Amino acid sequence: MSKLGALVTAAFLEGFFLAISTKIGTDVSPVGIFEKVVIALEPIIIPQTQWVFDYGPMILSGVLWLVIFVDIERVGRKLGTVIFIVITIVTYSLIMFYF
Repeated sequence: MSKLGALVTAAFLEGFFLAISTKIGTDVSPVGIFEKVVIALEPIIIPQTQWVFDYGPMILSGVLWLVIFVDIERVGRKLGTVIFIVITIVTYSLIMFYF
């Protein structure tokens, strides 16, 4: 995938997840889904694996933002930041308006 394609995809997904979260009130991003699974599995979690469920959402969101930052750096800081913000806002606006 090209540098710009990766950035556009990340920006589209970020705007999509934000719009769905705003619209229906449920986080459907990978971190949100992981947290729902953790809540469902909470009764059977043993103490030795508790750290996975405590730090999992932080690691997932950290990796996602690291990938976005690397994509912005590959395109260029100023241009990459502008592209990311514009596509995120446009995606958010279109989903909020049409759905």
